[in-house]
Amino acid sequence: MRIDSHAHGSAARLAESPKRYVARCRKEGMDGIVLIAEPETAFASKRKMGRFVIPVPIIEMDSAGPDEVHRLFDRGARGIKFIRPHHPYGDERYYPLYEAIKQRDGVAVFHTGYLMHDRDYSPKWRVKLDDMRTWHIDTIERHVPHLRVLMSHFGNPLWEECWKIMWAHPTVYADLSGGTAILRSMLFWKEMFAPNGQLMPECLGKLCFGTDTSYFGERHGFEPYIRFHERLFDEVAAPPALRE
Repeated sequence: MRIDSHAHGSAARLAESPKRYVARCRKEGMDGIVLIAEPETAFASKRKMGRFVIPVPIIEMDSAGPDEVHRLFDRGARGIKFIRPHHPYGDERYYPLYEAIKQRDGVAVFHTGYLMHDRDYSPKWRVKLDDMRTWHIDTIERHVPHLRVLMSHFGNPLWEECWKIMWAHPTVYADLSGGTAILRSMLFWKEMFAPNGQLMPECLGKLCFGTDTSYFGERHGFEPYIRFHERLFDEVAAPPALRE
């Protein structure tokens, strides 16, 4: 089974029946998606698409409190997405949000690494990339132990830092979603997960399949990501259990 851990879009734009769309996705290799979207979009898409969609709503972490986190989980959220913080992810003012997610046995999904800006450099995108580095996840885990975390985009371009944090904490995972990670040399990724030809299953097993592409349209953009991951598994001689 293959589930896209980092998907976007809205089922409101679907031009075919949900049943037909899901069948088409599964035929092309996608069994389900973790839909990262504004709360109403995420939940409406879940209602329309059923089990194909796992809703992970985005919240404004500098204005939201733990009560909002609990309300979203009451509505069916499986995790919460964090992006564009005003302070480092590891700042203690955010701990109540993380504690609430842990209480609900959910997943904290963090945008890590580089973030694109718009053409006009509008205020929405005036962030500090340093606030979204993966090393802040280390701080979070030390204060909210065993919080389940997914680091989106593998900390692009600070790949080695992300790998170390994923290796160091048992409940921290990462994905290679986004436009540039899969464009890096396969030799680079082979050395990351199988240095000197020695597979590190404890790390490869925590790599989630993710794309950062949009769904519910006529065409999909996940095919290059499927090819990349399958090639990576072949290059490091991953056993069947790690390919799931």
